[in-house]
Amino acid sequence: MIEFENKGQRIKYRATKIQTTQLDELIRNQAGFILNKNYDSLHVHEYENKTILGVKSGKTQYSALTMGAGEQRIFTILDSVFRAQNKHSLILIDEIDLLMHPFALQRLMDVLYKEAIKKAHQIIFTSHNTELFKLKDKVQLRHIHQTDSQTICLPNTTPDVTLRMTGESVKSIEVYVEDELAEAIVMHIASSLGISKDVFINKYGAAVNVFTVSAGLLLSGQSIINALFVLDGDVYITSEDKDRQLKKMVTGNGDKIDILRDEVLKKITQFNLPPNKSPEQFIFHCIHTLTVKLDKENEEITNIASNIVNAGDQHNLVNLLIQQMGVNKEIGLNRIIRVASHSHDWSGFSEPVCIWLENKKNELYLA
Repeated sequence: MIEFENKGQRIKYRATKIQTTQLDELIRNQAGFILNKNYDSLHVHEYENKTILGVKSGKTQYSALTMGAGEQRIFTILDSVFRAQNKHSLILIDEIDLLMHPFALQRLMDVLYKEAIKKAHQIIFTSHNTELFKLKDKVQLRHIHQTDSQTICLPNTTPDVTLRMTGESVKSIEVYVEDELAEAIVMHIASSLGISKDVFINKYGAAVNVFTVSAGLLLSGQSIINALFVLDGDVYITSEDKDRQLKKMVTGNGDKIDILRDEVLKKITQFNLPPNKSPEQFIFHCIHTLTVKLDKENEEITNIASNIVNAGDQHNLVNLLIQQMGVNKEIGLNRIIRVASHSHDWSGFSEPVCIWLENKKNELYLA
C-alpha cells in the first residue's frame, strides 16, 4: 500500500471508524489465527478522499500503510473471500503465498478450505511453493507448463515429476510407478539384474496420471528414451484402453500429436496380473502357493499371511501383513516381495518390466 501512496509528507487521518459487524469480527479473528496474533479491533482510516484498512493489537494501532506486505495480503484475501456472499463464487488469487510465512500459508489454506466448502466457492490461485504438496487433502494441484507451442495443464503430479520436467535425470534409467508396492517390485527386479543403483523410481499416484505424466514430459521437451511407465495391470489393460484414455488427456489432431501419442503408448507397460485380481491379491497368492523351502525369517511372513483370511478391502492385504510383521513399510514391502518372487508365477507377472530393464542394461552397458 505504501508503494501506491504518493504523498510526500505526514499523513493525518480525518476519521477512524471501528468495524464491528459480524463479518468484520470474523475477518479479524481469522486473520489473528492465521498470523498467530491477537487483533483487538479492525478499523477503517480516512484521509483526503481515501480509505484504508487499519488494526489495533495491544497498545499499537496502525494502518495498512505500515503493515508488512504479508499481513496486508492476509486481510485482502480474507476480505475478498468472506465478503463473497453468493454461493458458487469464483475467486482468483495471483501468487497466494507471496511474502507469506509457510506457517501462515498453511493456516490460510485451512481457513479458505472451510469457507469454500461452506459456500461452495471455487478458489483458484497460483503458487510456486512446494509446501502446498503437503496439503493435497485440501488443495487440488495442477501444474502449468509452457512449451514453445502451447500451455499444458498437468493434473495430480508429484514434486518428483515436477522436478523431472524442469531438471536433468542423474540416473541412467527412470521407471514411473503407481505406489510404494509397485516401487518395491520394480526395485526387486532391478536388484536381481544388478542395476538397482542405476534405476530411479518416480511415483505418479493414481493409474490415470500415467498418461498426463508421460505425455507432459514429452511435450515439455524432456527425453523419455530411458524411461518406462508401469501400470499395476488391473486397469487400462488393453492397447485400446490406453489409447482411449491418452486421447482424453492429450487432445488435438495432426501429425505431431499423433506421433507424440504413439511414442507415449510405446513407453507404457504393465505387470501381467491374472484377470480380476489386484496386485495385493496376486502377492498373497504367490506367498500362499509357495513350494520352496524358506529360511526362518521368510517363513515367518508365510505364516502371518496364511492367518489373514479377510482384510476387508483387498488393497489393504499387504498393509495388514506389514502391520502384523511389526516393521516399517519400506522394510516390510522389501521382505514381502522377496518372498513372493520365489513363486513359480512371479516370472510371468514381472516379465514386461524385467525384459525392458534387461534390454536397457545391455543397451547402456550397465555393470
